[in-house]
Amino acid sequence: MLISKILRFLSKKTGMVDFSPFGCKALLLLTFLGSMSVYSQNDSASLIFKAGLPEIKDILPDAGSEDKISIASSFESSIYEAPGIITVMTEEDIKASGYRDITDLLNQIPGFSMASDVQNGISFGVRGNWAEEAKLLVMVDGISINELSYGTCTFGQRLPLINIKRVEVIRGAGSSKYGGTAALGVINIITKAGQEVSGHRLSTNLGLSEGKFSRGNISYNYGGLLPNGVELTTMGSISRGHLSNVKLKLADSSRVNFGDSSQIDNSAIYLTLRYKGYKFKQFYENHNFQSTYEPIFSQIVSSISEFEKLFERKKIDINLSLNYKQQIPWNTLYGDPSIYDAQNLVANRTLIAGTFKTKLQKPYQLLLGLSAYSDFMRHQRLAYKLTNDKHSARYFGFSGFLEATYQTNIANFNLGTRLEQYAYFSPNLAPRLSVTKKFNVWHYKLIYNQAYKIPSLQNINLDSDQSMVPEIINEIQAQIGMNIKNFNLLATYFNSRIKNLIIYGYNKTTFAESYVNSGDLNNHGFDLEAYYKTKRLRISTTYSHYQLLSSTAPEIFCDTNNIKAGTLGLPAHKISSRFSYSFNSKITVNLAYVYESMKGSYVRVNAKAIPEIYEKLIFKPTHNVNLVCNIDNLYKNTVDLSIGVYNLLNTKLSYLYPFDAGYQPLYGMGTELMVHLKLKF
Repeated sequence: MLISKILRFLSKKTGMVDFSPFGCKALLLLTFLGSMSVYSQNDSASLIFKAGLPEIKDILPDAGSEDKISIASSFESSIYEAPGIITVMTEEDIKASGYRDITDLLNQIPGFSMASDVQNGISFGVRGNWAEEAKLLVMVDGISINELSYGTCTFGQRLPLINIKRVEVIRGAGSSKYGGTAALGVINIITKAGQEVSGHRLSTNLGLSEGKFSRGNISYNYGGLLPNGVELTTMGSISRGHLSNVKLKLADSSRVNFGDSSQIDNSAIYLTLRYKGYKFKQFYENHNFQSTYEPIFSQIVSSISEFEKLFERKKIDINLSLNYKQQIPWNTLYGDPSIYDAQNLVANRTLIAGTFKTKLQKPYQLLLGLSAYSDFMRHQRLAYKLTNDKHSARYFGFSGFLEATYQTNIANFNLGTRLEQYAYFSPNLAPRLSVTKKFNVWHYKLIYNQAYKIPSLQNINLDSDQSMVPEIINEIQAQIGMNIKNFNLLATYFNSRIKNLIIYGYNKTTFAESYVNSGDLNNHGFDLEAYYKTKRLRISTTYSHYQLLSSTAPEIFCDTNNIKAGTLGLPAHKISSRFSYSFNSKITVNLAYVYESMKGSYVRVNAKAIPEIYEKLIFKPTHNVNLVCNIDNLYKNTVDLSIGVYNLLNTKLSYLYPFDAGYQPLYGMGTELMVHLKLKF
């Protein structure tokens, strides 16, 4: 097609984005879906582009309910009384901040610290515990996007911010509501739907570092009302970039240039249709990232469909859903087939769930939920067998969950529990008891959680004798906060115990992989948060600290002789601050700062030794400063422009491997100039 040829021509000239035939078709599909909105039975575009005020009022939340959330509880509540330690970033916060993608946003969350898995897969530790493998649940509008093989969700130039309404984060255990992939935290990215978008959005950004291209993205978003009351929301995105451009000499005397070995590519399509009580969601993503230390790429391809129906009755709401996820999980491209073909899987999950929520008069509320799911896996090459000596495997899971609340003048009680049976493992129970209350100025929270991590498909596949058991997490949290109009001050204490920690193992001689239960871990710490917000000024500062109390899993120790040194790859101290000021309705300046204390990692120091020799290195504290200027509503209120300088101090930002395995670190991008342009029409 002519448009496809033009896009590919531009990509060759600019080098920004690889407009492959698939990418062009994806954008054209989104354009077609958006153009559907122009059609109506009366052939009147005004029905779409100028939605009626009553219809908008039915969809948008009340101005006074901005602090209402439902991520921690099935019942909507104030953030100050929710049964969890919660951070919420609103659309207004995200826009003012100048974040490039979801990674920047999460890096500001108290207790969240970035680290690197193998092959340059970036994810987060939570409160001193590495959370990537099936312990940090990431959702888009309630749909899990974690891959099925290892349970991970890698970040880095992924999940653009064009259509995000708010991001809700649970800092702590979430298994009582979400099950065995939410042991240490939950992230729910909530997008705007239908008339909340009300029109078309086209967004593009370009990054330059040291005079060279660092990243580029084109995103399109549409939302509006179709004939017969059907609401449509579409979003498509194509991006290409590099995780780093740093050049340096490693501990083993080899030299590396991340600028030619940290490429990352992503294409994604989101589609939502709503009609009365029916809702259909479709999510597609192709995510690829390059390994610096091996001549390979990693690929994650997901297609997720969900159908949902809400039945509203006089005394009860019944919600039924069917979810199907088909994936090429974390697979290796272009690698040695004798090594990597035995690791690459295809997998799928079919899940059926139902919730039954009563409409009782306060102070009582009650919810019952049931779900059943089936997981399937096989090697991508049909000739390979799994460790069960079969070509494929299927495992079934069943869960029931209950939540009840009781409110009084001095305390709100929330009891939640989930019982889950998966594969051949013993049933797992995840009770939660919270006591919370907000008064005029003060609020408090006391929370006890038990959570669990269910081994993922590759955990099971690489557990040859089926001796592995799920991780069990016991967590105590307490928070006290002061809330005075524009000022919030919060202090949180946590104590977390992990039993049966699941550790990855790799035999350097036989190249054999394995997963085993290595030991237990206990840490505690605290977060301090201060927020000040007016119409023009936003100031936030957070300080997070964790301390390792005990552990019988030496693979994660930073120093086996000094328990206070903490865990590998994750800083014991972190400060994040943000200052944002609006000079007028058009111009906003944002200054953001993240400090991380020194971190330890075991890296290879002799590339020729057999077996390889590892040595612990200490990486200095880092200071990351970003400065962004937003200019809104240019040219008839249709254009927004953002110009930012990221990593202003050109700090070497190190992302370390959080286990004693000798992997070399990944370094972040040096000073980067970003220009972001958004069109509204």
